[in-house]
Amino acid sequence: MKKYKLEFQGYTWDEYFYVIANKPGIVVVYKGGLDSEGAIRLDNIIYVDGADEIGQVYEGKMFKDIRNKVSNTDRLFFSYAEMKAESRKEVVSTLRGLLKLENGNINTSKQEIKCKGACALFPKEILSEV
Repeated sequence: MKKYKLEFQGYTWDEYFYVIANKPGIVVVYKGGLDSEGAIRLDNIIYVDGADEIGQVYEGKMFKDIRNKVSNTDRLFFSYAEMKAESRKEVVSTLRGLLKLENGNINTSKQEIKCKGACALFPKEILSEV
């Protein structure tokens, strides 16, 4: 069984996306806003993807479609975990299933994914205990 430990960094938003744009890895896109005190409020996860440079996701067609579905009162927030390319596609696919962004049976018997850091709204079964 392959084991992956992802440490998510975040949360950033559009004006500061450039800080993570050149990083290789996985990006999680949240819909949310700011509360009355200016703290981030994350409502739900709307997209997960990966690339050699996360900015490729941000500039892609799918991301334009996501923007069109978000209301003017909402804001997009981003969290990322650095990960090399060799297993990224498989991990992204599994995360999409576990985060209920894709339908279908997700086979987790071949891999174990544990996440820590800025990974709000992730299911507790994949959160690291450390």
